[in-house]
Amino acid sequence: MNGNKALALCDPGSQIPVVSSRLLDVGDDDKMGTVNLQGVVGDAVTVPLMSESVKLSSDEQCEQVMEELQLLCAVVDLSSSSHDVILPVDELRNIPAVEVVRMPVSVPMM
Repeated sequence: MNGNKALALCDPGSQIPVVSSRLLDVGDDDKMGTVNLQGVVGDAVTVPLMSESVKLSSDEQCEQVMEELQLLCAVVDLSSSSHDVILPVDELRNIPAVEVVRMPVSVPMM
């Protein structure tokens, strides 16, 4: 996201992608609006909506062949240290990925 690597949690119960405010600096020019988020417990909170580019990554070679996807996401203060992004199952299926096989090659010296 935004050139930074992040760890995502796939949540089948979520309806919109949620990104930690640690990853994104939300300025008034960047906001596309607001949304009310309701968790399992507690009151709903109003948070900013932003459009961000994301792509799957595993290693440097794979990153070169994957296209980015624009996501409309809510930006919140996530208190989790285990993940930075929460993705609905449908959004995860939309992120384009290409399988890459890395094959070591050795060339004999003459």
